[in-house]
Amino acid sequence: MEVFSLSKTDVPKQRFVPPYLFLHKLRSKVTNHAGFFKITMAVLLSGVAFISWDTWRSNLYKDYDFNSQSIMYSLKKMRAKEFTVAAEYYAKGNKARATEIIAQYYRLNPRNIELGLIYAQMLTSEGYFDVSKLVLNTIFLKANDQQKQETAYTMAITFLKEENYIYCKYWLKKISKNNFRYDQAQQLIAKIKPFTNS
Repeated sequence: MEVFSLSKTDVPKQRFVPPYLFLHKLRSKVTNHAGFFKITMAVLLSGVAFISWDTWRSNLYKDYDFNSQSIMYSLKKMRAKEFTVAAEYYAKGNKARATEIIAQYYRLNPRNIELGLIYAQMLTSEGYFDVSKLVLNTIFLKANDQQKQETAYTMAITFLKEENYIYCKYWLKKISKNNFRYDQAQQLIAKIKPFTNS
């Protein structure tokens, strides 16, 4: 069998042209400006991460918030005319007026735990966190065990909406295994774990 080979003298001398000229030029530019390239990539990736985080974070509260339907149902369940009126205001979007009506009745009946919980949920959904926490702390001191569990969950959601994850976790841990909110509490603890450093 005959072997063919070209001697070095038989090969014409040419300038080397890489098959992907663009990539070759890009690689040389990147190596010449590596610091600038790294900074640009870091800024770009940080921007994408921030946008993703902001979207995920805002959805976290939406997954666990007090929706309008549950608040209206709780108000109608109270069976007094004023609470039905408040539910109608709430349904029409006049949440401030509905909250005022409930606030008046809560001031007259501060021992009504169920009313206090509804009032606190309304306050939290409207962003009145300090007032909501004050109401919930008062309720927690007077409530029976089952009511304390619901109060702890409401308090945790208030802290979640404030983005105070440490106190959110603190209140979620007060919910016992036999409570219907226990599974939700454990899921939420797992989701906020990266922000509580424990």
